[in-house]
Amino acid sequence: MHAPAQPCVAEQVQRLTELAARQRRAQRLSAPAGDNAFETYSQALALDPINKDARAGIALIADEYLQQAQRLREAGRSQESLAKVKAGLEVMPTHRALSALGQTLQTELAATAQVTAEQEARHQRIAELASRAERQWQAARHTEPPGDNAYQSYRDILMPDANNAQAQAGIERLAMHFVNTAQARLREGELAASLRATDEGLLVMPNHADLFKLRAQVQAQMAARQPTQEEAQSHIPPSPPPSSPPAESQTAPAPPSEEKRKTRVFGTF
Repeated sequence: MHAPAQPCVAEQVQRLTELAARQRRAQRLSAPAGDNAFETYSQALALDPINKDARAGIALIADEYLQQAQRLREAGRSQESLAKVKAGLEVMPTHRALSALGQTLQTELAATAQVTAEQEARHQRIAELASRAERQWQAARHTEPPGDNAYQSYRDILMPDANNAQAQAGIERLAMHFVNTAQARLREGELAASLRATDEGLLVMPNHADLFKLRAQVQAQMAARQPTQEEAQSHIPPSPPPSSPPAESQTAPAPPSEEKRKTRVFGTF
């Protein structure tokens, strides 16, 4: 058990605790070095280890750091909040509320760091896919070959980011490419090629109004070109009459000559 401080020491301790209280109210809690409440309270405790004012003052410093840390956390400034927690624990390592808040902040920051890393990786992946899609577009690999075409790359972008404006614009550009292709084939009278272009465009953008309209136009022209059943039958050439089997010869075979008959009967000598 520590003996009470001597009168001269007690006066010195009182001056130190009063100075420390002023420093604490001025928010010089543990900084700057050489002029802060924590150092001054520590000096008082070095002279009087059981001094209640000094011990209470240090606890108040820790409480102030806790309040600052809580306000920063509520404001979404978790890193700064954790720094206040660490400063408070340097002042009072046994402060339970500071320790608990520190653990919570570290868990939150670790989760945030993981989310941030995942977001950065996703953004990098999207940037790579967008660059690939542009190269595929320039190489006219619009929807083919499978696994290496602009449409697939844009779809891959939209999987994690359904509202990605760049990918949506890319798909719209693909759809318009097929509109232009179908219109060009239609002007050239290549109805089948025009229809294929509209069908391919609708695979890219199923609700594209221009492609629907163009497809109906192509189908109407194809239907107009097909002959009716009566027209088709009128162009069928008549069947040739059935051919008659060859008539058998009415002439009887001539009888063998006398010489041949003798040869057949008696043989040759």
